[in-house]
Order: sequence, then structure tokens, then C-alpha cells
Amino acid sequence: MRFYIHIPFCVSKCSYCSFASVTNQSNVIKYFEALNLDLERFLPLKNNIKSIYFGGGTPSLINAKYYKNIFDKFKNYIDNETEISIEANPNSLTYEWIQNMLDYGVNRISLGVQSFNDKKLLFLNRAHTSKIAIEKIMMLKKIGINFSIDIIYGTFLDDKKMLDDELSVIKNLNINHLSAYTLILENNTPFANKTEFLQKNDELNCYFYNELNNLGLKAYEISNFATNIKYECNHNKAYWNKENYIGLGLSSVGTTELKRFYASNDLIEYIKNPTKRICETLSLDDNKFEKIFLGLRSSVGVDINLVDINKLKILENDGLIKIINNRFYNNNYLLSDEIALFIS
Repeated sequence: MRFYIHIPFCVSKCSYCSFASVTNQSNVIKYFEALNLDLERFLPLKNNIKSIYFGGGTPSLINAKYYKNIFDKFKNYIDNETEISIEANPNSLTYEWIQNMLDYGVNRISLGVQSFNDKKLLFLNRAHTSKIAIEKIMMLKKIGINFSIDIIYGTFLDDKKMLDDELSVIKNLNINHLSAYTLILENNTPFANKTEFLQKNDELNCYFYNELNNLGLKAYEISNFATNIKYECNHNKAYWNKENYIGLGLSSVGTTELKRFYASNDLIEYIKNPTKRICETLSLDDNKFEKIFLGLRSSVGVDINLVDINKLKILENDGLIKIINNRFYNNNYLLSDEIALFIS
């Protein structure tokens, strides 16, 4: 079993962010009480927990003491093999907080750097500077915890020099895992419909993507890169493999094979009734397409029985996919959508 746990509190709202988050921290205590009630209904579990992922929001903004009850409930179901990740931002990450998280069992940090360029950080409305980000990365390296950083590219500010500067810092810091996302203009955000903020030069975006691979950060999913399989995020790979997982917290989502369970996206409503879920049932066709779509975007691959073998042979002959042991794998994640439409 796997768990996603949403921590919605932030210092400020980033201009591109559409995730469920709030800047008012007055309900932190009540929220964690609700979160604990939400968790209790799933325990005891028959199986050990494979992974836990705390997302946000900004989990590092919240005092470590509030997480204690959650980890106390998990302690009989986790071991040294359980991947436990938690997101953090450079401006709120502290040595003391990390040490407390290590004591609880956290073994992976996802750090929201987004850029090493201060002008770009200001544009994205991030609450830290490049200097702070580098200092926190050096702190994580000194502590010795496994960590990843997030980077955003595909903005109008990007030019080759800026991207080369980003790549140079990434190389010098010897980053072992990186998530790189092109800027998306999400609805209900300050960036919505601001098409002038996007990078129009696709070749420049491809350049950055390919140069990450040249640095030794090999893509194992369309937006995720690692120098070695041991640094890959097993929790996220489970999403791409359409494994079942439990979602806890505001606006969280949990899944079984053909069902999705949505928690409330209203903070006060979630606190009042944390166990309430809206259920969506997927059709067999939708489920099949998701398996194809997700498998093509990642190293998990796709079962060949899901598609027309004749179409696969065409793609194989063109060098776009490889077939191994009744699964096929995408050779170019940037063509994932086109390949999915061709074979679906």
C-alpha cells in the first residue's frame, strides 16, 4: 500500500501554482487533527506500506511536532525499505526540521528550487533566492539524506545563457535527482491565459531537456531525471504504473483499479468531515488509455496486449519504441502524446 498526504499551508501563493494551498495558518492544529482521523480509518493494514509522500503546499513550513501522531500511527507498518518523501521549500527548510523528520523515518526530501536565477524566481513569485537554495542543497548534502530538486523551464525569460547557467549550477552541485517541468498556465492562477509568459522556442526547451540527459541525469519519466536507479522516486513510479494508493488531506485523490476517491477541496469542509470522499468510476476504455498514456511517459512501459501489435511493429521499425518481455517502452518521452494517440 502507498499513501499520499497533502499539507496545504504556504507562506505565499506562487503565481503558477494550481495545487490546493492556503496562506492562512490559523487552522494548522485542526487540520492535523482531521488528518489523523482520516488516516485512522485505513489502519490496521494487512500489508506493509511501500511508500509515503507528503506533498503540498509546503510541508517544511509546519513544525515537525505536528507530524508526530501521523508517524506514530504508521510505525508498525513501515521499515527501512519504505520510501518516505516530504516536500520542502528553501526558505522554510531548517536543519532542526530535517533532523526531526529523519527521526520519524523520512528518507527523501523534494526541494522546490524552481530556478537558480533570481530574476526568474521573482517572476515565479518564489519566496527564496538562488543563494538560499544553494545553501539548503549544501545542507542536505552534508546531512546525507537522499533528495531531489524541482526546476521550471519554458518561460519567456529563458534564453540559452540562462539555461546554460542553470545547467552549470546543477552540474557543480552533483544533483542526483531532478524534476524539470515546463511552465503551464493553469486556470485560476495569476498566470492563467498569460501566453506571453511562455517560451515559444520549442528547440530551446528541447535543448534544456537533452542537456540534462547529457549531464548524466537520465530521464525515467517525461519530467523526472536521475543519475542512477537508486535515486528514482518509487512513489511516483507507482503512479505511472497505475498502482492503487490512498490519498489523505485537502483535495487529495486515492485510487483503486477503476475508482478514484476525491477529498474535499475546501479546507473548512475537510476539517469538519475528513473522511468524506466523492467517488468517480472509470470506464474500461478510460482505464486502458491511462495505462498506455502513463506507461509511455515513463520507464514502467506498457503491456503489449493493450494495443494493436501491428501498430507496435510500425513504431518498433521506426525506432520509436522497444519491446521487451511482452512490454513496450518509449524511446523518446517527448513524443509520448503522439505515440499514445497513434496506438489507442
